[in-house]
Amino acid sequence: MADPRRARWFTAGAATCSAVVVAGSAATLTVSGIHEQSQASTPTPSLHTGVTVIESGSVRRSVSGSVTVMTDGASVVSGAAESTSGTRIVTREGAAPDTPLDEGAVIAVVNERPTFLITSDVPFYRSMTVGTVGRDVDALQRGLRGLGYGLGSDASGKFGPGTARAVFFLYRDRSHQPVDSTGTPTDLTTATGTAVPEGELVAAPRVPVVSTTRCGQSGTVVNGPLCRLLPPTGLLRMTVPDSEADAIEAGQPVTVALADGSSIAASVGSRISDASTEPGDGTEGTNGADTTSASGSDPGGRVRGASFALDTADRVSLGATGSATVTVATTPDDGLRVAEVAIRSRGSERWLVARDGITLPISVGLCAHGVCSISGSNISAGRAIRLPDASAR
Repeated sequence: MADPRRARWFTAGAATCSAVVVAGSAATLTVSGIHEQSQASTPTPSLHTGVTVIESGSVRRSVSGSVTVMTDGASVVSGAAESTSGTRIVTREGAAPDTPLDEGAVIAVVNERPTFLITSDVPFYRSMTVGTVGRDVDALQRGLRGLGYGLGSDASGKFGPGTARAVFFLYRDRSHQPVDSTGTPTDLTTATGTAVPEGELVAAPRVPVVSTTRCGQSGTVVNGPLCRLLPPTGLLRMTVPDSEADAIEAGQPVTVALADGSSIAASVGSRISDASTEPGDGTEGTNGADTTSASGSDPGGRVRGASFALDTADRVSLGATGSATVTVATTPDDGLRVAEVAIRSRGSERWLVARDGITLPISVGLCAHGVCSISGSNISAGRAIRLPDASAR
């Protein structure tokens, strides 16, 4: 005959065990630093009970970094070279401050000679005429093509008759007189001899740009630079630890959280220089020296690492700072995932053990932040899985 006291003790003990399982049923998983509620139809038991569940959802591997917003370089406009009299006078109103200036814009006019804006990573430091060869010529040619001017059969980087003719129309279309290498005006019959005098082109790494001040007041004598050109918005620069740099690729999605509380979507652009640049000024450390301390941080407290430009359609003010999260790998949203600690292995075999003791062979995909994507037969969202004993993990 069964002992009724033992029956009551067994019933109470079972109820206690059940209570332990239920008490942990509101636990959630953290994936890629985002606190996500389980999408399964049954609550997720706490890992402390020795049981977890298979969930429906994606697994995302992410890399975090810091973000600064800085200019990618300022352009100084000096205006046309000195005249034979040695005096330089602004003869037309220059570009107004804070007005976006695009490719081919006339920035300033000195002694009735214009200065045109052309996108270039190299400076325009000399006059150019038929026969001139160099990277500055190549940059001019790219600007001319972008403005719709043909170059004939001229080779890239070589100022030939086709480039000269395109320059002729660049000047004429903007109501300025084209000239040859001697300063003699050219016309349609002599267009292939047109030159670019020194000082009549200014380079900017990208357009549009804005002038910090009016770029020349009509009637004033020029005694120094006329103005500085800056991008109207900053270049987003993301810095990640060197150990994570190889996982970053162009085009990967990035979420940027700025210090002012706003959030913008971006994507990874090209890799740029190391992390020693100070935010907001677009310059490297003094004389290009490495300003990073022995601890791996620069004097501003930022961790040294690899830097990448971020592409975004949003306008971001110069000097802004924040953090970035790059999604470097992801699985489909309708896939299955489970806590990594629940997966058992021997050699190349991987399996789970259901709460009822059944062995469930699985294939394991992406694992990140303690969670793995899985596939296999007899597995479904909401199925309870035993965790291995701590001694067996």
